[in-house]
Amino acid sequence: MKTLGHDKNLTKFFELINQGKLPQTMLFHGLHGIGKKKCTLDLVQRLLKCDEALIKENAHPDLFLITPSPPKSQQTKKTQTEPTTTQPNWTLKVEQIQALRQKLIHYPLMADHQIIIIDDAEKMTITTANSLLKILEEPRPQQIFILITSQLHQVLATIRSRCAKFYFSSLKPQDVTTILKEVADPETLPEAQTLSFLSRAFHGSVAGTLKALNTDFDWTQLPHFMRARGNFLSASPLCKTLASSDVDLHIFLQCLKQFCLEQPDKHNNMAFIDRIKAAEINLGRHIQKEFVLENLFLTS
Repeated sequence: MKTLGHDKNLTKFFELINQGKLPQTMLFHGLHGIGKKKCTLDLVQRLLKCDEALIKENAHPDLFLITPSPPKSQQTKKTQTEPTTTQPNWTLKVEQIQALRQKLIHYPLMADHQIIIIDDAEKMTITTANSLLKILEEPRPQQIFILITSQLHQVLATIRSRCAKFYFSSLKPQDVTTILKEVADPETLPEAQTLSFLSRAFHGSVAGTLKALNTDFDWTQLPHFMRARGNFLSASPLCKTLASSDVDLHIFLQCLKQFCLEQPDKHNNMAFIDRIKAAEINLGRHIQKEFVLENLFLTS
């Protein structure tokens, strides 16, 4: 599948390769779920001059992909495969960097380069980051490090200072739609208007839009919620039903906020948008969902 929305970045990388000026240590940053990793793998395939399947399957001997891993208490004896979904409590551990150091003792086996990708780089502990720094201080000429993050400010400053930083912009709604039609069953996708709205709500993030699509909620009902606010008889049943469902309220509130911002009288909705932001904070404090919703919709 073609990488959409990042043609300028890829063109720049390919120019640097042709000029022999590609930085040895790079930090790719931008919103979560917009294709930074996909773009990285396209670049790696160009560098390693190999079949795409070797990259997709992480089977190339000169490619080292490091991703966050769960706490030891949650680890199982399953075969080691790349995690599909990183959980909030997963981290990049110092043992992973130590194992990488041992592998980098050897020279490339098939290509001219060894490529090291560190995904979700913001999840490095300080100990992990300091261990990585020792490698980044004196990398071999054939080694190229690519760190990927959606939270640049959480990457240790000493790591950031050693990297050439490349920003990845958010995807356009039409690009999100194109990608979703390739990765999801087109028959399960909502109408174009709803799909475009969800992509805007998540600022062009494919991952965020997919989460919203996988949430058991009819997004065309948002106006109904807005009309019910402040009316106990109308809002209370909606709050109870939503709170007792499996709907992720963080996703619901993100979409509700976007809906308010897109209304013609959005300036009159600013106070309600502030209440949505307060509700998001309360969810983070593990306050009961029904109380959060009632406080949002029933408060005058």
